[in-house]
Amino acid sequence: MKCSIEKKKAFTVVGVKMPFAYDDNDPKSFWLATSEETYRKMASVENADPKGLLGVVANFRESGFDYYIAVATADASKTHGLEKLEIPAATWAIFKSEGSIPELIGRFRDEWLPSSGYMRADYDVPDIETYHNGDLRNDTFDYELWFPVVKE
Repeated sequence: MKCSIEKKKAFTVVGVKMPFAYDDNDPKSFWLATSEETYRKMASVENADPKGLLGVVANFRESGFDYYIAVATADASKTHGLEKLEIPAATWAIFKSEGSIPELIGRFRDEWLPSSGYMRADYDVPDIETYHNGDLRNDTFDYELWFPVVKE
């Protein structure tokens, strides 16, 4: 697992969101059902870091979470009818990988966290998937997973 620890300033994302239950947490169908028009709207306002399409797991609650397909923007006043979410400043454990996202999430939780000297930050801070290129409809693609962390 390739990991870097990086502090990032707060940023804004805009996109579309869907609620998910914990027992149904594979958003691939959401990505496939999102219209090309929506992806074009997001591309037209993407102008901040992190670049690329983002999967944002936010608003954790007992029954599940909200999943956003989004982009980062510096001008959230021009959302074109997209949902807006503020991402607070945080320290992130960033993992670069390809292939199975659920497998990497499990390795983060079961292998990396117990031996890292870090713990997951407050659940008010979302988890983020970044996709810089590639076809998300395929089973393998390059991505980064960002987990908010704090020193133990």
